Amino acid sequence: MKRLFTFLVVSLLLFFSYQLGQQTMFTRLTQSTGDGVNYSIANSVWKLVQDHYLRVDDVDPQQISYGLAKGLLYALGDIHSTYFEPDEAQAFFTSLNGELQGIGAELKLEDGLVKIVSPLPDSPAEKAGLRSGDIILKVDGGYLGTVSSLVDVVMKIRGPKGSPVVLTIVHEGESRSVDITIVRDEIHLEAVTWKLEEYHGEQVAVVTLSTFTETIGVEFEALLSQILDAGVDKMVLDLRFNGGGYLEGSINVLSSFIEDGQPVVYIRDQESEIARNAEGRSKHFDGTVVVLVNESSASASEIVAAALKEYGIATVIGDTTFGKGTVQEVFPLPDGSMLRITIAEWLTSQKVSIEGEGVHPDQEVDMDFDQLKETEFDTQMDAALQFLTK
Repeated sequence: MKRLFTFLVVSLLLFFSYQLGQQTMFTRLTQSTGDGVNYSIANSVWKLVQDHYLRVDDVDPQQISYGLAKGLLYALGDIHSTYFEPDEAQAFFTSLNGELQGIGAELKLEDGLVKIVSPLPDSPAEKAGLRSGDIILKVDGGYLGTVSSLVDVVMKIRGPKGSPVVLTIVHEGESRSVDITIVRDEIHLEAVTWKLEEYHGEQVAVVTLSTFTETIGVEFEALLSQILDAGVDKMVLDLRFNGGGYLEGSINVLSSFIEDGQPVVYIRDQESEIARNAEGRSKHFDGTVVVLVNESSASASEIVAAALKEYGIATVIGDTTFGKGTVQEVFPLPDGSMLRITIAEWLTSQKVSIEGEGVHPDQEVDMDFDQLKETEFDTQMDAALQFLTK
């Protein structure tokens, strides 16, 4: 199964300033910088376009600038290094804090196809008739083809509240495609929630962590206080479909489980390797923990799962995670666009790279999506609850 791309936050310096006019920009491209890159090729191509392209009068110089930036990042061969146009950048930052404007559906990447995992309850996607297992073929008439990065598709589907998006989909078990028009709305995704689950007469705190926001440490500590006050000593930490977020968020969460000062992740960049340690927390969970993961658990989720597994604090159940062992940083640009680029790799607390490998569960349990859709029975959650109450 191809894995869902999801992202941690990242950035570097950019090569050009996009506030300049097109001609100035291409003049600068021809200047020698001594970095071995022949910028004059871009200038030659642009000159040929101006001289010979049939619809040259329709060319938008700003889009040419954006295309240059995207092409530069694409040439790196790193799907995690991306250039965002202003509207894409705004959507990206907003999504990091759980505030979205879109259709409200969980997506996954499977064999190059974008599939609906499930529409969120009472979301525009659910109201329009999207179903679990639907395959998205087109967005606003544009074929997706074989998809390698889910983020591009997500950015096409997201948009301002009240605006329509047309998805061409094939329902599971059917052969003909249908067009479904969905009016986008505000989607609030809570970063962390919990509920008390009774299983075999025992109480278990089921904590769902959807994304690692800037404030996740404070939110998690407040939630943990409620769990401890309830006298619960068993926890399921559900990191499925959590594509990451802020690196600091993963350290904040781990600090509620791991002793102060112990290394939880190592960051290695071009020049150095540093340990990031757990930081003291007033609330600490010392009970039994199961971490639930799947192939869509990435980045910060993998940092948490790996550390809790390696310290022997938690048993990991589910599917092997995505395998994103790099750190990205973002650089906002003057026009509102943004560069996100890989600046480092991260290693687990035992200095293991999970890049391309993922975190392997202690107990492998596949999700039966058909059963989940028909009966709402979650095979992975059931396995976690069984483990905690056996």
